[in-house]
Amino acid sequence: MKYFNLIFVLVFFACSSSSEAFLEKGKSLLEEQKYEVALEFLEKAIRKDPKNAETYNVRGVAYFNLQKYPEAVSDYGKAIQLDSLDYKPYLNRGLAKVALQNWSEAKEDFTKAIQLQANEFDLYLNRGRVNFELQDFEASKADFEKAIALAPQSLEAYFGRGNALFSLQKYPESVADFQQAIKLDPKSAKSFYALGVAELKTEAKESACLHLKRAEQLKHPQAKDVVQQICNQ
Repeated sequence: MKYFNLIFVLVFFACSSSSEAFLEKGKSLLEEQKYEVALEFLEKAIRKDPKNAETYNVRGVAYFNLQKYPEAVSDYGKAIQLDSLDYKPYLNRGLAKVALQNWSEAKEDFTKAIQLQANEFDLYLNRGRVNFELQDFEASKADFEKAIALAPQSLEAYFGRGNALFSLQKYPESVADFQQAIKLDPKSAKSFYALGVAELKTEAKESACLHLKRAEQLKHPQAKDVVQQICNQ
């Protein structure tokens, strides 16, 4: 019966719906994580209105969630061609390029998105991560600082800045950021692990081992080996 109902819905939409109705149905299916079915509706929407930038952007999201990253990049590019003033396709294309480990082009997309939407927290967070991958740690730190200013309760922003500071060998400052990340989420295994590693650099071995053991309790994948090597001597 469910299969029959799905076929009925598809036939009904094919016969009677506008491009906008197909688009809205596709969005609804994305929220339900029914990505393959969503593609069917979004493709119908594009056939009815091939100049709707939003539809290409949404179909790109469907491809992204199916891990079809080149197809997602292509659709986001079409959305940008149709509407170059919307920051969302740039953000989304940047995320797809991150998934492809194309860091330089991802940075370009996030930068363009920031030019269009200067106060969007996610843009600085993602560009900060990309700058870190590019080993531009000063730029990474600056992006995470902007992210913190926009979202002071973001664990990810403090964690990211802590990593950038650690890579700049500013260990006491990185310790402070990882401590703040733990305040925001006392069960963050990665924050306890990073804090422990940073404290080792400040020669605070007792405190470092305490935090590394907590990371191990929280199932951080690397903590057990470090505890055995450093703390159990």
